[in-house]
Amino acid sequence: MHRQIDFYKKKLMTRSLLLAAFLMNLVLFSFGQLPEKISPQTIARLDSLTTLYSSPGTPGVASAIIRNGKKIYEKYEGLAELIDSSAIGTSTRFNIASNAKQFTALAILKLEQEKKLSLDQDIRHFYPGLYPGIKQKISIQHLLTHTSGIRDFYDLVSLQGITWWKNSLDNQDVLNMLMLQKELNFLPGTQYLYSNSNYVLLALIIGKAAGQSFLQYTQSLFDRLGMKETSFCVDTASLTGQIAKAYFNFQTWTTYPWKWKVVGDGNLFSSMADQVQWERILQGEKLTDLDPSIIQKCQEFIWPSNPGSYGFGLEKGVYKNRPILFHEGATGAFKAMTIRFPEEKISFITMTNSGRITPNPQTYQLADIFLNLPAN
Repeated sequence: MHRQIDFYKKKLMTRSLLLAAFLMNLVLFSFGQLPEKISPQTIARLDSLTTLYSSPGTPGVASAIIRNGKKIYEKYEGLAELIDSSAIGTSTRFNIASNAKQFTALAILKLEQEKKLSLDQDIRHFYPGLYPGIKQKISIQHLLTHTSGIRDFYDLVSLQGITWWKNSLDNQDVLNMLMLQKELNFLPGTQYLYSNSNYVLLALIIGKAAGQSFLQYTQSLFDRLGMKETSFCVDTASLTGQIAKAYFNFQTWTTYPWKWKVVGDGNLFSSMADQVQWERILQGEKLTDLDPSIIQKCQEFIWPSNPGSYGFGLEKGVYKNRPILFHEGATGAFKAMTIRFPEEKISFITMTNSGRITPNPQTYQLADIFLNLPAN
């Protein structure tokens, strides 16, 4: 009789433990604490999403998910180069376009720590010839947050009848155009308007404050971050490793010579391996000797009174009731998208060299699948 009672006690205890474990998992999931490993079913869904956007023998796409400082998913489809049929892989370097802005902002923060500039400093301390008729301060902070009122040089180029991707314009050309401008779109700090001119000016200021070129200073940062396959580029011939070519598809796949030399706002070539490295650092992995306070600050929004929701090369938003940091970039057929869920320490990255692929919806769909978020 006692043995039978003991048996039922053990059975009841086992059921209780199983129920408790189930409830604990349910609670953890509700608060975004997902299992460390992805289930085969989820991997299959993620894979099918990537293959949906790319076909064999065409330009393709690279995708990755990073959680708690670890890469837990990656997928590569398509070709980096159609002529030699080289496949896209972890070290393939894409132009990540405006996703470069976060690294320009990081360089500014590093110079601030070195006391070589101040975020509140007027940009005319470095370039006195800019906007002589504007009495209000135009600060480095205004550039960082796109609240300067400075017109986008792409608009100025277009007004001159210049096709940007056919020309080898550089940062000095952009500065010369801005030197001719007499007015702003609005008074600094009163409105938000995304303008690539802001980050080209930041690159020029970095060169002045650092006492070396923007390319040299940022390359030293990438080296310290362990990002060996990342660099701002004014000449693709100088790049090493596997460089993806960007392809448009009108009636057939077509690529064009890359002549554009403007940097700071974009024109950053990087691999998925390096972008994963950066996300791991942001999620707390000690993979760099840079001051952790700079890493932390570059993900913060310290000017809540500013119009807009833009910080250090990042947009702040909410996706399906979850706070996110994100940015997308496009230059020609090169496109990239990064979404961070900082509370869950999860990042989603997509990069492509195909004019047919738009990473924005694909990256959000990756998040939907992995986080088991409801459909729109």
